Amino acid sequence: LLNITFPLQKGIITNFNEMQKIWETCFNELKINPKESPILHSQPLLTPNHISQKIAQSMFETFETRATFIAKQPFLTIYASGSKTAIVLDIGHTITQTATITDAINYSLSNQRYDLSGLDLTNYLMQLLKQQPQKLSNQLPSNSIDLFQIAEQIKEQFCHVSSSDYNYLNPNNNNNNNNNNNNNNTFKLPDGQIINLDINCIQSPEIFFKPSLLGSNSYQSISQFLN
Repeated sequence: LLNITFPLQKGIITNFNEMQKIWETCFNELKINPKESPILHSQPLLTPNHISQKIAQSMFETFETRATFIAKQPFLTIYASGSKTAIVLDIGHTITQTATITDAINYSLSNQRYDLSGLDLTNYLMQLLKQQPQKLSNQLPSNSIDLFQIAEQIKEQFCHVSSSDYNYLNPNNNNNNNNNNNNNNTFKLPDGQIINLDINCIQSPEIFFKPSLLGSNSYQSISQFLN
């Protein structure tokens, strides 16, 4: 196992020594010799040029790769869909970004970064899980790392935005109670216990449309951000 600190902050590499350990492990695990293979890197929009230069330097000088290319993530997104023209909204683990691309040309003035991301959603979901009735909260692990992993699994398997505009965070809302009673959102914990997930947890991605749910007015909604 690697003994490292997280070398990225909001999609930007902040510790190249630790990042090189991750790259080396990836090459070893995938049984790839970087000296014989070209390397493609994905990178968020608006990454400072010196970071890109440092990546290239690491690839050529440390790993002696024969070729490397650093691609902006929104381009890879539309290429993967077989398109060359799109407005890209990319919600990642630590950053959200948008870009306008026409015929594979990026209009750089439209590029935006948005700090509300998948990690914020996971943290918010962890808060909601802790606020569940005592019977449920007592079943959850007290270790924050274990709880984070459970929240990530719940997010990936169950979470979605509301299909209507009712006040889903109001526990006295009849729609809320009906949805919660009729759903089949059960999750198996690592110890084998089965828990029923509250509708508020399932619809936690609503923070992207109503960021005030986080208790802060620091963020725009996704719709405002795109405009």
